[in-house]
Amino acid sequence: MRAKPTFLGLAILLLGILLISLSYRTYMVEVKKIKKEPLIEKSKFIVGDFKVLQKYLTSGRSIVCYGKISIPETGNLSDINFYIMDEENYEEWFKGKKATALLEKKKVTILNVSMPIARNGTYYFIFDNTYAELYKKEVEFEAYSQYEIVELEPTQMRSLSNFGLPLTFVGLIIMIYGILKKPEITWM
Repeated sequence: MRAKPTFLGLAILLLGILLISLSYRTYMVEVKKIKKEPLIEKSKFIVGDFKVLQKYLTSGRSIVCYGKISIPETGNLSDINFYIMDEENYEEWFKGKKATALLEKKKVTILNVSMPIARNGTYYFIFDNTYAELYKKEVEFEAYSQYEIVELEPTQMRSLSNFGLPLTFVGLIIMIYGILKKPEITWM
C-alpha cells in the first residue's frame, strides 16, 4: 500500500461525496405564476342588434376574452363588433352619444383579446350587430380574469452533483490504486 495515493484518493472521494450530498439540499425560490379565474363561463347566445354582459372587475388584473361568431342557420363564420367599456362610456354609448371603448374590435370573426384593468369598477362586454340587423349572429364567448402572483417553490441545486460524481469516481480509483500498488523499495 502506498500512503500518499491512498489518502489523496480518500480525500478526493470524501470531497465528491460531500458535493453530492450538498447538491440535494432544498432551497426556496420565488417563482412568478399567472393565475386564471373564470369571469364569464363559456356560453352561446344569439345577438340581434346588440347584447351586453357586465362584470365587476378589480384593478391589477387582465381580462382575456375568447369567442367565435357564426350565423345560426348555416353555422358559417360571420362577424360582429366587440367593445369593452367602463360604466361612464357605456352610459354614453347606450344613450347614442359618442363614447370611447377601452377595447374595440370591428367586424371580428374569431375573438382572442386581452386588456389590463386600470381601476375597480363595472365593465361592459358589448356585442354590436347594428350594422347588419337582418342577420342574427350566434356568439360563443368566454372570458377570464388573470393576474400574476409570486410563490415560493422548493428546488434543488444539482450543479454540485455534476462535480461531485466524477470526483467520487476519480477518488475511488486513486484510492484503490494506492491500496493495491506495492510500495517501491529502493536499495542503496
